[in-house]
Amino acid sequence: MSMIALVRPDGSTQLAVALPRSVGNAVVRNRLRRRLRAVFRHLVDSDVVPRGMYLVSFKPGSGDLTSSEMSRSLGSLLARADS
Repeated sequence: MSMIALVRPDGSTQLAVALPRSVGNAVVRNRLRRRLRAVFRHLVDSDVVPRGMYLVSFKPGSGDLTSSEMSRSLGSLLARADS
């Protein structure tokens, strides 16, 4: 998983997801998208995410990520983007 961040303190927080077909079929891709949005929403509600626009890209083989693994990965990506 990788992320591109454009932090804008005066704007809203937005999330975009890039999921290539090599990640899995439509069911797998939609499941990943839903999990990522839920994890991201939880982080936004707990004020962990700085305001800005975020593009999260999944790599092939990411189809078996659990929510906790995704949360850890997203947390580390956000920590790097914030510094």
